Amino acid sequence: MLRALTAVGLVGVGLGLGVPAEAAKIVFSGQGSVDASQGALVRNAAASNGSPFRFTFTLDTTALTFLEGGDQDAFYDLPVTDFSATIGNYAFTLSGAPGFEPLLSISRGFTFFGQPFSEPVLVTTFNFASARSTGSSLETPFATGAGAFGALAINAFFRAENG
Repeated sequence: MLRALTAVGLVGVGLGLGVPAEAAKIVFSGQGSVDASQGALVRNAAASNGSPFRFTFTLDTTALTFLEGGDQDAFYDLPVTDFSATIGNYAFTLSGAPGFEPLLSISRGFTFFGQPFSEPVLVTTFNFASARSTGSSLETPFATGAGAFGALAINAFFRAENG
């Protein structure tokens, strides 16, 4: 079973769609901390409440490879460099395992953004995966069974009014 930690928030840079070739590399970064309201995954010592969460990576938009898509979503191979993501004292690693390679998905969605009505958004998800677990509590920031993949997905929501 694939377990995922999702950091939801606005990323302070654009995705880079339609960006000229000379602006091909975009650095994404963010930080936060684990608190009791962020999901129901069982934490181990690596991701106790209050643990800092940080990530940074560079996306090369000229190296994006389209995989598949339709009128509601699109999927791309995710060519990243300078990847670093930590939660507490656990460091995520990129995976090369078939079916778990880094992937970028872009889809249409709706959100409330604290309003009493929904509005359209563009949902951008950067999917990264770490190694298959042997069941050790030190291999992932959350308790997983042997054979499970510890995964990291970072979402950015872009409001229609923000272009």
